[in-house]
Amino acid sequence: MKPRYIVVCGGEGSGKTSAIKHLATRSGLLITREPGGSPFAEIVRRTMFHEEYGRGLSVETMFFLMWASRMANINDRVAPALASGQIVVSDRGDCCTYAYQIGAGKATHLEPVFWNIREACLIPKPDLYVFFDVDVEIGIARVNSRRGEGNFFDEKTIDFHRQVRAGYMQFLKKVPHVIVDANQSAESVRQRFVEIVD
Repeated sequence: MKPRYIVVCGGEGSGKTSAIKHLATRSGLLITREPGGSPFAEIVRRTMFHEEYGRGLSVETMFFLMWASRMANINDRVAPALASGQIVVSDRGDCCTYAYQIGAGKATHLEPVFWNIREACLIPKPDLYVFFDVDVEIGIARVNSRRGEGNFFDEKTIDFHRQVRAGYMQFLKKVPHVIVDANQSAESVRQRFVEIVD
């Protein structure tokens, strides 16, 4: 059976969001994002990335807010879409919680909690993860050169983002995945992504 619930992940500046936007006009496809994606989940997202309050959140608080937002989006949008026969493509997912909070956030004490929550609550689980793998220096240079929506994760150190990538790699060992070389041109990356989805 072909994957129907696809999560797209990658470090800052990997080009994943831009690539996903190229699928927006396709019928039979739901595009969503994490954190966010449904009305309540978007409220949680705004809280997490609030300039004043978000910066001071502990890694544990961020971890559980991520799960709260995720489950709201899945229950409100993802699960109904899959039940109706749509394919779902999500910009980020549980892989990012693992990479950012457990990996770069050094919250290894949350790892068993992560897998327990994932097993008990993440229903349906993603069928496929597409990881946009970009060299950290290249990704951060892209972030610094663009304008638009950003958050304080964009301001983290190079070492932090290296740890994020290492977290992704650790997570991907345990799930079905495809890796896209995101160091290439934006057009090449988008084309490869569309080929994978097709």
